[in-house]
Amino acid sequence: MIDGPDRDQPRFSEGHVPWVDDAIRAAIAEVSDPEAKGFSGAACGGDLLFCRAWLATGRHLTIFLPRPLEAFLDESVRFAGSMWESLFRNVVSAASTTVISPEPGMSELDDPHTPNNLRMLAAALDDPPVTGIFVWDGQGGDGPGGTRHMVNEVHQVGGDVAIIEP
Repeated sequence: MIDGPDRDQPRFSEGHVPWVDDAIRAAIAEVSDPEAKGFSGAACGGDLLFCRAWLATGRHLTIFLPRPLEAFLDESVRFAGSMWESLFRNVVSAASTTVISPEPGMSELDDPHTPNNLRMLAAALDDPPVTGIFVWDGQGGDGPGGTRHMVNEVHQVGGDVAIIEP
């Protein structure tokens, strides 16, 4: 995600968005199958940049939300500003986007992000090969179920991983 205004140690600042956006588009260009499906979360930062770039290819995108819509927006989008919320709304309303809500009981968990990652990966495994495109600084996240977890899971199932360092 984009760094919040109170983040002590910067990880992904707004100033890096243009470079990361270009790098995501380049990584997507490497996915040559015109029928490939995209799977993503929709947090501000790498997720939404990926979603926008994926949709620009005309291919289908499925977004998995770990919390109900308003709670998700409060936790993972709104703090970064109205531009990110507008991008979120544009992405989820696109005709070639499917939004998968949390499973029953998932939003009551302290960590809905890990099970959300796992159900996203399960969906991707139904449409192999799996290639993960991640914006990641190589560090642990601010909580469970972050990028490190997903990178490890994709490696574990034999998928390819492209890392974009913000």
